[in-house]
Amino acid sequence: MAIEGDENNIVEFYNRTNFRIRIKRPNRNVWSVPVQTLKDAIRKVLREGFLRAEDGKIHHQFICKPASVEAALHLLLRIVPEEEYHRRSIVGNRVHHKIYGEGVIKRVTSTGNVEVEFADKCVKLKPDYFQIVT
Repeated sequence: MAIEGDENNIVEFYNRTNFRIRIKRPNRNVWSVPVQTLKDAIRKVLREGFLRAEDGKIHHQFICKPASVEAALHLLLRIVPEEEYHRRSIVGNRVHHKIYGEGVIKRVTSTGNVEVEFADKCVKLKPDYFQIVT
């Protein structure tokens, strides 16, 4: 599978027992990314609601060992179209709260709380304390 217009970067599944994804790059490094690291990176992107900043560069930073895995994660995250992240994320959905009224989900924190922006303030709430407006 080629990565976003660059046919020189090839993704392949590698080594059944280690559960890794290998990125082969002709005449360059070969990166091996654990599947769990990729899952965590996708989860982080979905919690923030977008992959790229306004200038088109990858918005998120990932702390990985070795540090070169972050570049490989960026390549893997670019395989999925930006619209797919928006479709699967709850960020941007309208919500209703009994006390604060109508608001918009801004992001989901790493602890599972949801940051909701209401007309007069921004509040972190547990998922059970509001309803998504359909």
